[in-house]
Amino acid sequence: KTEIVLSDKLQTKINEKVADITKKMTKDLNLSTKQTKKVGAIKLCEATSIEKERANTSKSQLKIKNEIILLNNESDKKIHKVLKKDQDVIYEAKKDDYKYNPGLMEKMKDFYKDTKENIKEKLGGN
Repeated sequence: KTEIVLSDKLQTKINEKVADITKKMTKDLNLSTKQTKKVGAIKLCEATSIEKERANTSKSQLKIKNEIILLNNESDKKIHKVLKKDQDVIYEAKKDDYKYNPGLMEKMKDFYKDTKENIKEKLGGN
């Protein structure tokens, strides 16, 4: 299995987005400093893993999407362990607001790859 290395530019972008998500979660859920650090680390790991999946050209878009769903679920489980009961309820209601989003252009690229794969499949190609 080849290790996918993300560019410094992309890693900086991920760090900034995760910092924004963590700041929003800290405010909305009234996280302690300790919780903020733990949640930030979980979200950073999730975002980095998502980008590595997206960069993996040897996988189909469907496999990548499924991996991302699994990564999101794993992060949710880890975050629930960090939160208190009252925070848990708010997190569950607002967790879509805290999802890592690669960005509009990246989503368009994924959509393009997905469409291309679907057309190949329908035409019977590989």
